[in-house]
Amino acid sequence: MGATITSLGLPASVSERGICIGITASPSITCVSIPVVRGATTGAYSRTITGLTSGTKYFFRGYAKNTIGTGYSPDGTFTTENGIVVTASVISSSGLIEVVILNDNPDKLKIKAEYGEGNFGLKSNFFSFNKKGYGTATLTALRQGKTYKYRLFDDTGVLKPSDTYVFTTTPGIFSYAPLPWVITSGAPTDQSSIPISPPFVGPSFTASNITSDSVTLNAKDLKSGETYTFKIVSVDGIPDVQITANGEGTASGSFSSLNSNQNYIVALAKRDPTSGILVSAEAPLVHFTTLKSNLPVGDYNPIGTPAPTPFTPSTSSTPLGPTSTGGLVKCGRTVDANGNVVQCTFKDLLILFNDVVKFILFDMVVPITAIMFFYAGFLMITGGGESASSRTKAKKIFTNAVIGLVVAVGAWVIVHTLLSVLGYDASWIGL
Repeated sequence: MGATITSLGLPASVSERGICIGITASPSITCVSIPVVRGATTGAYSRTITGLTSGTKYFFRGYAKNTIGTGYSPDGTFTTENGIVVTASVISSSGLIEVVILNDNPDKLKIKAEYGEGNFGLKSNFFSFNKKGYGTATLTALRQGKTYKYRLFDDTGVLKPSDTYVFTTTPGIFSYAPLPWVITSGAPTDQSSIPISPPFVGPSFTASNITSDSVTLNAKDLKSGETYTFKIVSVDGIPDVQITANGEGTASGSFSSLNSNQNYIVALAKRDPTSGILVSAEAPLVHFTTLKSNLPVGDYNPIGTPAPTPFTPSTSSTPLGPTSTGGLVKCGRTVDANGNVVQCTFKDLLILFNDVVKFILFDMVVPITAIMFFYAGFLMITGGGESASSRTKAKKIFTNAVIGLVVAVGAWVIVHTLLSVLGYDASWIGL
């Protein structure tokens, strides 16, 4: 972008010239100066400005200074193209890729990862994003000991693809892929020369002083004086925490009013000084779990580094609290490995029906049948002079008890067969 000086004014000398840019009209705060030749010049000048936010409307204008004051050109405007903005990315040993994106309405987007050793020949399944921009997908057909590049793309073609990142597989495990390894123009063509395994280079942070309802996050290797934001991305409703890096490039922030014994995932984003919009901070995600009230305070490190009691993602659910594991209905009261509340499905309805049938069969029918058998036998033995009527009554009790037991067992067999045919794991059916 650029501007043109048409007149030097009086005195006829320009001490400074440049471009101002911002997201509001008549920008004057973020300005880039352009060297003045011989102190007096007219004509056009221009400057390339990088680091802008995708999908954002910008205002810009030229300025020139002399001893009298500062003059500005009329505003110009432009809008950057929409693209996928990734602020954190981690790839686990199973090929699970976790990312955090800063785009609007992330849970509505149709995004996949495309990846490959030399080109983007492979594609993941669709990412499942929550409203905070945290999502997961799976990379398959990976070979051991190979370097892959990957990026996120919009399957509908509306958003431009994200930047490109790389990771390396090793025999048996993957090195995690924190963000600063972005392939840009001028990057080496031989990807094996790009360092991609820990130790991590760039902004990072750890979680410390973890209690049952709070945590302190400590960031380092930040850019001095710039503003960053901690975002809990695994659940909704928790306000972001804003921090400003000190002269040593460090800063700390805390979250409070958290749930006890719950998994949380945190990302670090950077507030762009030009637009004020959150952009990538290129720091890995951090997982931590709040403690039960009777446990000591703990510390956690980023994924990929040792931690005293690390949180390992799995497919099992974790109770929301110490009193939430009871009851017939478990869904809606637990969280999965990503910290999202497990929603009720048709499977949960079948589980509930199966639990009710098992309760009736084993906790009610069998004891009641035993009591009825005992009572019928008692009548037959103590009938006395009325032995004929007593035996008839006892036989009816025996018959009804057996019929009830057969009906209950039959109902359980039908439910079990139905669930097995539908393909559900028999471990929760009761066998």
